[in-house]
Amino acid sequence: MPWQDIEWYAGKRGELLGTSQTDARGIAEMEGGSVSGLFTSIMGEIGGYSVKYLGNDEYLPSEDHGHVVPLFDIGS
Repeated sequence: MPWQDIEWYAGKRGELLGTSQTDARGIAEMEGGSVSGLFTSIMGEIGGYSVKYLGNDEYLPSEDHGHVVPLFDIGS
C-alpha cells in the first residue's frame, strides 16, 4: 500500500523515533541516523523496535515489534 504513514518506536511502543511513508511498493524505511540520544539507542538495542500503521478507510491499523541483529559480535 503506497504512501501510508508508519510510526517508529524504540522498544515496545517506547519513545517515538519518527514517522515515514511507504514507497510505491508499500515498503517503509527509517534511516538509522534518526535514533538520537544514548538512552534511546540503548533502549532500542535491548528492547528492539516497533512500528505502527495507523490505518485508513480501507485497512485496519497494525503494529509489530522486532529486534536488530548485529552483523558482528563486538566482544569477539
